[in-house]
Order: sequence, then C-alpha cells, then structure tokens
Amino acid sequence: MTRLYFRIVFVLSWALFAAGAAALGLICGALLLLPRTPRTARCVRGSIRGLLRIWTAWLHRTGLIRIEWQNPAGGPLPHPAVYVANHPGMLDATILLSRLPETVCIVKPAVMRNPLLGPAARAAGYTAGDGGVDTLKAAIDGLHGGQAVLIFPEGTRTALSCAFGPLKPGFALIARRAAAPIQVLLIEGSRDLLPRGGVWWKLPHFPASYRIKVDTCFTPAADASAEEIAAVIATRFASQLTPG
Repeated sequence: MTRLYFRIVFVLSWALFAAGAAALGLICGALLLLPRTPRTARCVRGSIRGLLRIWTAWLHRTGLIRIEWQNPAGGPLPHPAVYVANHPGMLDATILLSRLPETVCIVKPAVMRNPLLGPAARAAGYTAGDGGVDTLKAAIDGLHGGQAVLIFPEGTRTALSCAFGPLKPGFALIARRAAAPIQVLLIEGSRDLLPRGGVWWKLPHFPASYRIKVDTCFTPAADASAEEIAAVIATRFASQLTPG
C-alpha cells in the first residue's frame, strides 16, 4: 500500500508540475510578443519562484521528498551573488529556485527549446549555457542590475559514481568581472532521485531525502584567474561531498 501511495502521488506531482508549467508558459508566450522590460522579467521570476515553492512544499508534505535547508551561519544569503551548486539530480534547479531571491539561472539549451519550459525561461531572463560571450555578458549585466545568478558549474548532472564532476570556469569569470561574491550551495540526498542517466518516470525509493547546505561565501580577488577560482570551489566540493 505504501508503494502504491508513493506511485500515485509521484505521478500526480508531475501532472501538477506540467499543469503549472503549461499555464505559465501560455502567459509567457503571449508576453514574449510584447516589448521586454525589466519589470516584466521580475514578475515572471517571482511567479516561477512562487509556483516552485508551492510544488516543492507539496513534495515535502506528501512525504515524497524530505527537503531540508541548512544555513549554519543564519541570516540572509548575499545578494546579488553568483550561487554555485553541485548537480546530483534533475530537481536541483527546481528546489533551489523556489528559495533563492531574485535569481536568474543559466540553463541547458534544451530548456530554452522545451515548449513547456522555454517561454517562461526566456521571459524570466534566463540564459542558455551555450551562449558564450553573450551568456557571460547577460550574467554580468544582471549582477550589476541587482540580480543573483544560479550556475551549476559541472554543466550537467553528476555521474552516480562521483561526488561531483569537473567544473567549468565560466562562473568564476562572471563573478570576477562583476566583482560579485560566490556563494557555495552543497546538495546531498538520495542519489536515485532523478540522477544523470535516469528518467523522470522511473520511481525512486521513497521517501527520498534532499538537503541544501549554505556553505562558504567569498569574493574572488581581482587578479585571480578563472581557473584558480574554480579550483577553490572544486576543493570545497571535494572536502564536503561524498560519492554516491
């Protein structure tokens, strides 16, 4: 009976997600026909955050995923800032964006092409990770404008055999050029929760656990190279994360 309950709630959860994404996508599709303004983008980001907060609260209250947010230092997160996190599962961006304040996300190009998610991502001012110089410029301009930026420096979900994958230094270049602090977020939990190589409809072991720890925060030195900054983050990941 417990297995049946989790299966039903799991399917219902994705149905709710799809319904919310479709409704927001229709609205944002219409908004994209109008001139884009910073105010419109802020409203869309607020709507995304609100809908994701409702959905993640549903996941927590139904017992599917026990979500825990740990902030040992207490107090608000730095803002604007470059938020960097490891990437063990498909739900990472969803759960983080439900809590992070006024944040744009650098996403996979496939998200921008997705008919369900793409309109809202574009209207919110998110950028694709394959944009090169344009992606860097958009992120830096956003930081100067008071936004935070969420980046998964691995570029893809972590392989199950690893604690984290190789880090791409683009996030470090953004933080250094914008003179913005880097806030490290550490994600740990059930490794069968939509991992790399998995599919969204395969039922993980429930109840699953999901923990986000607010870790170290620092502002890179102006003369530090992007590779040196990325190495600092990699060292922190290595000291705090364990392989699956």
